[in-house]
Amino acid sequence: MILEPQSWACLPQAISIALDIPFSMLIEKIGHDGSEFVYKDTKFRRGFHIQECLDVALSLDIAFVPIEHHYALTPDGLETYVIGTEEEQSSRFQGYLQKTKRGFFEGVSLDNRCHTIGHAAAWVDGLIVDPRGTSYTFDARAANNFSINKFWRVIWF
Repeated sequence: MILEPQSWACLPQAISIALDIPFSMLIEKIGHDGSEFVYKDTKFRRGFHIQECLDVALSLDIAFVPIEHHYALTPDGLETYVIGTEEEQSSRFQGYLQKTKRGFFEGVSLDNRCHTIGHAAAWVDGLIVDPRGTSYTFDARAANNFSINKFWRVIWF
């Protein structure tokens, strides 16, 4: 089992940063390192699902609460009804960030061929802490090649 951070492991890296626990501890508790090739297209590794990380967090008396950046209702997946304006949604989302010391984001980034790939980064004391080795403000996310879909607020109980 590989216990050092790898490019396919940004989700558990971000979560370990947000929870302030060693990456190796999280991987050991999940029970695999995400490196196995399990898909027909062998360029994709197994990776990780949020539920695997949540299971470990709950065993440590920690929960994640999802907060979507932009959201809408859809009865059939075709027609959508957006709740509020984009400005109202952004204001609401940033309000949660201002009230939260630790959490993590799910979103997308561009690879070297300009294809979108899933990406995750931590939120610690008002900064995005990216597993790629940088930290930046929420407003600098686009300049750092990160488009956010969802924020997971960490709650200890």
